[in-house]
Amino acid sequence: MKEEQTFWNWFGANACRIARAKSPIAEDLLDEVMDQLHRYNNGLYFEIGGHPDLPDRELIVTAEGKPELFAAVLQLCEVAPEIPGWKVIAFKQPMGFKFKIDVGAVQIDPAHAWFKCEISKNDSHQVDLTIAVPGYREENATDVAWACQLIIQSAIGERIATERISSVNPCEIPEDPQAEGFISLIFLADFLVTNYQ
Repeated sequence: MKEEQTFWNWFGANACRIARAKSPIAEDLLDEVMDQLHRYNNGLYFEIGGHPDLPDRELIVTAEGKPELFAAVLQLCEVAPEIPGWKVIAFKQPMGFKFKIDVGAVQIDPAHAWFKCEISKNDSHQVDLTIAVPGYREENATDVAWACQLIIQSAIGERIATERISSVNPCEIPEDPQAEGFISLIFLADFLVTNYQ
């Protein structure tokens, strides 16, 4: 409990300074927050949400999809004190697919990506996703795979993504995705709820 309290004492003392920072927040300020968070647990990360001109900002504490760190996220967020102007949120929350992400020279728009899935060989309660992505090539496979993980966590929420999805594997978009069993990525959340409760 002492480590959690140390983090919240520091954050509370610096909350006004962080809240007033215009987006994008200065890199050194982000480094300060990260340093303090890593003193509590060096596997956790954070995002700052909300606009400086609005009443409340958000501190989102994330395990970056690592289930072994979920307890640390929950423990830290459950003991968060009331901090005026701030809302503390455990895990990345679902925000839908209306965003784009840049990976090197490739911009991925989830509205133009496709998926298909099968029951995971490792866990029958999870699925393995194949995501057909515009701009995918073997040379950028690692970066695109990382971007697809981020897209899924951001779109359907970190906790649901981690609990329901075992692996995410990108590929090129086939000439006729629907004919090959792919579904538009924007329907992923509904598909998981309907088929994999």
